[in-house]
Amino acid sequence: MKPTGQFRKLRTGVCLLALYSVLPFTAAASSLQEELREILSDGRLENASVAVHVAGTGDGEEEVLFSKNADRPLIPASNQKIVTAIAALDVLGEDYEFTTTLWTDGEVEGGVLSGDLWIAGGGDPTIGSPAIGEDAAAQFERWARWLRDESGISRVSGDIVVDESMFDQMYVHPDWPVNQLHRRHSAPVGALSFQDNCVRLDVRPAEAVGMPARVGVYPPLDLFRIDNTCVTDAGSNIIRVDWGQGEWEIRVGGRARLGTGGWSGLVSVPDPALFAGETFGYILARHGITFDGVVRRGGRGEYGSEGMMLQGRRRASLAQVLKVMLVESQNFYAESVTKAIGAHSRGLGSWENGLEATGAVLSARGWDRSDFALADGSGYSRNNRITGRMLCGLLIQMHEGSGAVGFPELLPLGGEEGTLSNRFRGSAYRGRVRAKSGYISRVGTLSGYAEAASGRVIVFSIMINDFGRGSNWDMRQIQDAIVEAIIDNA
Repeated sequence: MKPTGQFRKLRTGVCLLALYSVLPFTAAASSLQEELREILSDGRLENASVAVHVAGTGDGEEEVLFSKNADRPLIPASNQKIVTAIAALDVLGEDYEFTTTLWTDGEVEGGVLSGDLWIAGGGDPTIGSPAIGEDAAAQFERWARWLRDESGISRVSGDIVVDESMFDQMYVHPDWPVNQLHRRHSAPVGALSFQDNCVRLDVRPAEAVGMPARVGVYPPLDLFRIDNTCVTDAGSNIIRVDWGQGEWEIRVGGRARLGTGGWSGLVSVPDPALFAGETFGYILARHGITFDGVVRRGGRGEYGSEGMMLQGRRRASLAQVLKVMLVESQNFYAESVTKAIGAHSRGLGSWENGLEATGAVLSARGWDRSDFALADGSGYSRNNRITGRMLCGLLIQMHEGSGAVGFPELLPLGGEEGTLSNRFRGSAYRGRVRAKSGYISRVGTLSGYAEAASGRVIVFSIMINDFGRGSNWDMRQIQDAIVEAIIDNA
């Protein structure tokens, strides 16, 4: 049976249950339960903690089709992002925008701005982000062109001042693995960001074996020091990248195979706001604008009523940010959203404030504190806990809720988008699943919506913890079998 297209516009209701009599439903439910019990008897799940909850909805009431350990709080991995997205919509509102502004406290005369340029960060994670599909420096380029062409500025006599005071300066969560902090998925979280708070590193083989590999960075700032011990090799292509001993030092080692493309990737930076400010200074110089001062921090209120906002206001909608966060499973976006929740509800963007507000949302939606524990917004921490019943309940609420933002449509579409682009690709399943996947060491999760062959919309949550008899691929295979059984039998 081909997909009906219901998941391409999921704002339609799920009251199709009224079309089914009790007898056919009971038979279908029995068949589904038998198949799920068989899948869960897989030997690879021996000694693992597994929770599965499957439910339909009708007239707002949960209709349990299958449940195992659904009230046991387990590590959700990136399924935590579902909770973060719901909290953001409740606390910030679906019309919320992340706003970054360009200010000055001086006047322009003879091409000289006598004063400072201020960039006030609003927690926007999209500036220069590869996920939004524009050139990394596009926003800074637009500002530089406007300053040069519209304002006639060729020189700034003062400083570039970065205001990141909307968030705290605790950039890295204490639960995150120390040996992963240089990687993009551990990027630091600040109120002013650029390029996912990572520098792009390109490591290429040289022209001959034995020569040092060539290393380039973008943006090419003087901030960075590269400790390069990587050499060009005839056979091996094993390139290692890590932070060095200094604050802005990047260590590159290993071997780059002759004739190959080497390696390109993103490496996190230690100070997001200074990185953004230095990058803006670099872009200004490319457009013929010099500044006499330095890049430094400044706080809210220093420009006050005397400050003049230039034509420099960038906005990113909450829906745009949540879509990237959920479809691409972007940790940096999730933590930026969590801190924005904290700033909006409690005056300062911090993990503590954001998670307190998120917990209050869950309580207001009817969930007991024993059902969850919140450690971060992305699910990267192993100290998060959620029950499968709670995840399904939240998904039901969000599917039936009113509003311009269709929550299911923020999740990746099976066989087509993001982290689900290579899953559920078969003709019977493609386009029938919208769900959030999650993986950290020995943990695999998948929760979302499935459009059954009968036309019904089913919510499900699958959480596997302490998995020790296989790889992430094995967990994925088991999860996919469960979802396909739901589609075939519900």
